[in-house]
Amino acid sequence: MTGSGHKAPSGWRIAVLGGGAWGTALALAMLRAGHFVRLYARDPETVAAIDRGENPRYLPGIALQAGIVATSDIEAALDGADCVLAVAPAQSLRAMLATAKTHMPKGAPLVLCAKGIERDTGALLSAIAREILAENPVAALSGPSFATDVAR
Repeated sequence: MTGSGHKAPSGWRIAVLGGGAWGTALALAMLRAGHFVRLYARDPETVAAIDRGENPRYLPGIALQAGIVATSDIEAALDGADCVLAVAPAQSLRAMLATAKTHMPKGAPLVLCAKGIERDTGALLSAIAREILAENPVAALSGPSFATDVAR
């Protein structure tokens, strides 16, 4: 739930932080589950491609149904989010969460959707998330799957 306590008419407002194959596939899965989805990608070309209905760089040949709102503005992606999926590689997570911190809805769950350990510190991704976003509950999505399978 957001600070306002309202859900989007079609379900929860999900922010997906990461426009690669896995982020795009998870955004599509959330959309199909009836949620309102905003996907943040740093690259404006990726955003434009997703808006056209495909992410050819990361998921070539997979048609994306209309409804995913792609943006290169992390503040816009997080605005009013009920839940946030962090889909950044382990070595990029700290920087992305630091950028997201001031825009992160208080209390919104953060779901870590990548695996790994921070190379420089040896920190687990959950420890990084708790350090930067202490006011947000942290969960992890795991399991054997491939982005193209999830997207299909």
